[in-house]
Amino acid sequence: MLEKSPRPHAAIFAIVLILLVPLLESPTRASAASPTAGVMVPLYTASASQWDSVIQAKVAHPAVPIVGIINPANGPGSTPNATYASLTQKLQSAGVVVLGYVYTSYGSRNSSAVQSDVNDYATWYKVKGIFFDQMAYWSGVESYYNSMTVYAKSIGLTLVVGNSGVDTLPSYVGTVDTIVIYESAGFPNPASLGGWHTNYAKTNWAILPYYVDSLGKACVDSASNYVGYLYVTNGAAPHPWASLPSYFPDLVASLDSAPTNVCLTTQSGASNGSPISGLWVTIGAGGSTVATGFTPLTFAAAPGTQYTVSVSDYQNYAFYYWSDTGSTNRLRLISIQSDNTITAVYFNYAGPPPSGYSKISLATVNSANASLSGFYTTFWSTASILQGCSSPCSVSQGFLYSCFSPCAYFVANGATYYVAVADYGSETFSHWGDGTTARYHAVVIGSSSLVVNLVAVYSP
Repeated sequence: MLEKSPRPHAAIFAIVLILLVPLLESPTRASAASPTAGVMVPLYTASASQWDSVIQAKVAHPAVPIVGIINPANGPGSTPNATYASLTQKLQSAGVVVLGYVYTSYGSRNSSAVQSDVNDYATWYKVKGIFFDQMAYWSGVESYYNSMTVYAKSIGLTLVVGNSGVDTLPSYVGTVDTIVIYESAGFPNPASLGGWHTNYAKTNWAILPYYVDSLGKACVDSASNYVGYLYVTNGAAPHPWASLPSYFPDLVASLDSAPTNVCLTTQSGASNGSPISGLWVTIGAGGSTVATGFTPLTFAAAPGTQYTVSVSDYQNYAFYYWSDTGSTNRLRLISIQSDNTITAVYFNYAGPPPSGYSKISLATVNSANASLSGFYTTFWSTASILQGCSSPCSVSQGFLYSCFSPCAYFVANGATYYVAVADYGSETFSHWGDGTTARYHAVVIGSSSLVVNLVAVYSP
């Protein structure tokens, strides 16, 4: 076991603190120059093949700065890890700047423990900098991070990154070299990275989006105008940093080329404003599908080109309207000249109906009143279905929504609706719970909101 190197004497550290604080309190301001943005890779594995891909990307694109973050054991570990020590040397020999992961518990972790981790990384692994995770972002904790950065710089480290994961306050600028202001599912709207952040050089900022199915070069191009470092992965919570995405080489390459497109982001949310992820999106152009994926989906759009965007329902979630236009048509046309984010708002049929709507719930049972599930159910706005319709039935023919029992649908008050159920296997529709035998059940909704519970009985 290697012994830890002795800590700097308190008096020496105090002198260094006095000398460095003025520098740390003068953050870099924005300038006309916009250097190439770099890639910051939080890859928490010792896998040689994974890190070799990072090295290969650096060799292929030497002009793109690449920072790698190692995390042997939620920190440097209790003893040196020879694998990580060798890995760090290999990465830095290839031009990758290596940082060591240190958690700070939003400023509540004992500063001596943090400094001990910093010193161990510098001594055992010879890293070039530190990645302070769980960085506070509210007023009053700035001095904590300022002092931790001073300590790291006093022992020869050159780059200190703090990860708040969300937007921060201007008072934190300069307490570390770079602040991660976004760590969440989906690529952020590049425009959200502007605002007051542009008062400072973009090297002050970084983003770490995850759960991004495919790489949108236009979004990367746009974000690189605002941040000094970024990373994108298709990894999902709770461990999105376990491996590289297959598009990692393209991510690095995209920062080594001129932008040609703009970023179109399609996201989804509930009617109460809370975000929803994982709903299917289809984007088309010229009669062909050009992109598919789950929300939030980013797409590199050609400026001025007209696209169709359609979103699908899933389980209890059904499309309600587009937040920017108010349209209730799930298929929309869009043409953009700059980065844009559109939001599809969804109903959650497991909850109560919103104002002005009623809820029709459908359950299926057998003749013994035992619950059945998985029977195809459709909701209609007109009786045209009684005369039949061409398949697939369209909105113009009265079709509204389909689902598999048990399920529900919200309908606007003040109209009559029809609910139809299909047979499946040996189970054949017999009658409704109220005794009616027509397969299509009429539901009259008045001006007041209500919940209608229908039961379809099957035989045998």
